[in-house]
Amino acid sequence: MEYNRQLSLFDNLEPDAFLDSNEISLLALAEVPGVGFGTIRALYEALGGKLSKVWDIEDKLLYEYLHQAKIPQSNQLVTQIKDQSKKVRAKAQEQYLILQRRKVSIVFRGTPLYPQSLYELKSAPAWLFVEGDVKLLSDPAIVAVVGTREPTELGMQAAKYLSMHLVRYGCVILSGLAQGIDEIGHRSSVDYGSPTIGVLGHGIDIVYPAATANLRRQIIERGGAVVSEYLPKDMYNRERFVQRNRIQAALAKVVAVIEGKSKSGTAHTVRFARELDRPLFGVQIGSLKYLEQREVLEELIRHDDPVFDLDNRSDREKLYEYLKTRLPLDAVYCAQNSVHKSHC
Repeated sequence: MEYNRQLSLFDNLEPDAFLDSNEISLLALAEVPGVGFGTIRALYEALGGKLSKVWDIEDKLLYEYLHQAKIPQSNQLVTQIKDQSKKVRAKAQEQYLILQRRKVSIVFRGTPLYPQSLYELKSAPAWLFVEGDVKLLSDPAIVAVVGTREPTELGMQAAKYLSMHLVRYGCVILSGLAQGIDEIGHRSSVDYGSPTIGVLGHGIDIVYPAATANLRRQIIERGGAVVSEYLPKDMYNRERFVQRNRIQAALAKVVAVIEGKSKSGTAHTVRFARELDRPLFGVQIGSLKYLEQREVLEELIRHDDPVFDLDNRSDREKLYEYLKTRLPLDAVYCAQNSVHKSHC
């Protein structure tokens, strides 16, 4: 299997849903040649979140909005937007119906379902594409589980052990749907029948890596959510993965670190968590000296953040106490969920 091959998520479906003009306008603008994420974000801010106004405003004013936002070739884009208006809006209506049939919601900033925690970001996402349960993004017991894409055996053991305990405590595991530590966190949730949240660094209709396609379907089937701020067809790149990490840190109530280098996505998430004043802790199995990628854990220790050895019963008890003071843990979670009963 080609692990990094991309897949299209959506199939053609016949329409049977209500069409919201602001959502349609977002999807329509994404279809205009030359118009991308940055341009639409600039228009969203200039129009006070009312993208549906873009089709009716004067060309001169539209140009001023784009020019002030330093969008290249603003004149050509104004012409494209106006000339393509009818065509792209018709196509957007079809796309929107497909999204609804696939249970993908578009949640705009300022609307009731938008997660309050994202407002703490300096640059909160203007919109989110959410496949699955939108309300899960506001769960009070979200724990981000982050770490390297290439963990050691001890790192994988720590991730599995931590994830098992988090599920038993009633936490919602959030991660980035990448291979390695992310995948272990999501897989543990799915295996124990618990909802989990995946935050993407690309558009909602791209599956990357391709090998996560089945896991992603299972996340939705188990009542979880997959979320992205990018346009549906936006491809992945390094900067988008970095920006994805700020959303992970913001949605989480606590951030758990497994294994990672000082220059990595894990380190970026830790940095965002500190900016947002999110509690941080690390986990390990045995001595840190056996971890090849221990820099981020060592950085936690330097900042007096706890690092728990999950091989040690006393540390496991300390971890539970640590979480209990920061999250509304469900003390009867296991007893009420037969899926988890055998693991309690």
